[in-house]
Amino acid sequence: MKNILSIVLVLFAIAGFAQDASQTGTRVTKLKIFKSSGEENELLSKNGHQILPKKGDWSLGINASSVLQYFGNAANGENLNVSPAFNQVSKGLPNATIWGKYFIADDLAWRGGAHIFANANRTKFRVDDDASTNPDEVVFDIRDIEQFGLTLSLGLEKRKGKSRVQGVYGADVYVHYTTENTSKFQYGNEITATNQTPTGTGFGNPTGVTDPALGFRITEGNLGNNLQFGLRGFVGVEYFFAPKMSLGGEFYWGVSYSTFGDTSVTFEGYEGSQDAVIETSTFTEGDRTFEMGFDNTSAAINLFFYF
Repeated sequence: MKNILSIVLVLFAIAGFAQDASQTGTRVTKLKIFKSSGEENELLSKNGHQILPKKGDWSLGINASSVLQYFGNAANGENLNVSPAFNQVSKGLPNATIWGKYFIADDLAWRGGAHIFANANRTKFRVDDDASTNPDEVVFDIRDIEQFGLTLSLGLEKRKGKSRVQGVYGADVYVHYTTENTSKFQYGNEITATNQTPTGTGFGNPTGVTDPALGFRITEGNLGNNLQFGLRGFVGVEYFFAPKMSLGGEFYWGVSYSTFGDTSVTFEGYEGSQDAVIETSTFTEGDRTFEMGFDNTSAAINLFFYF
C-alpha cells in the first residue's frame, strides 16, 4: 500500500512540474522567439505583434517635428494649424517628398530619397493701349517663370540592438540639381522714339540686378543652374514605441561640393545717342563652394513607419 501511494505522489508531482513548465514557456513566447542556436530572432509585443523591422520590410519616414507641432496646435486650438509633411531634414537641400528604406537583412537596409519638382507660371496683366485714344482698349503684359529641381539620395543603413532601442549608422550619397528662376517678359506697348517710357504693369526686376538706366525694362532673367553632390556618414538612434513605429534622430558628418551657374539678365530701352531701341545684358559669374562638417545639429526628430 505504501508503495502504491508513493508511486501516485510521484506521478502527481511530475504532472504539476510539466504544467508549470508549459505555462512558463507560453509567457516567454509572448515576448520572444529564439532560433535553435539560441540567438534572438523576434521581439514581440504582449499581443504577439512583431516590433522590429525584418528582412523584406519597407519603411516611410517623416520629420516628426511637423507631427508634434500639428497635434500641439490642435490641442491648444490654433486656427492656422498646418498638417504634417513627409520630408527629410537635410541642410541646404529641399525636403524629400519620398523618403524610405528597404531591408535586405534584419539589420541592414537600403535607404534613399527623391524630390522632383517643376514649376511653370504665366501671369497676364491688362494695361492701357498707348496706341489708342479709347480708354477701353487694352493690351497685355505677360510674365513667364520656369523652375525645375531634382534631388536623389542613396545609402546603406546598419542597425544594432535587440530591444526597442536600436542604434543606426551608415553612409549615403546625394545629388541635387536645380534650374533657378528663369523669367521672360513680353510687353503690350512697345518702346519707340515717340514713346520711350510706355505704359506697363511695372513687373519690377525679380533678379536683384540693377537696371542699367532709367526707362529700361527687363525682358529676360536667368539665375543659372545649381549642382550639388556630397557624401556623408550618419549615426543615430530609434526607439520603437509601438510595433513597426519608431521615433529617432540622426547626426550627419560629410562633405559636399556645389557649383552655381552664371546669372544673365537682359534689358531693353531707348538709347538717345543711337536714336534706337537697344538691348543690354548683365552677366554675373557663377561660384563654387566646398563644405565639410556636421548636419542636423538642431536635433530634428524623425518618425518612421515599417510595413
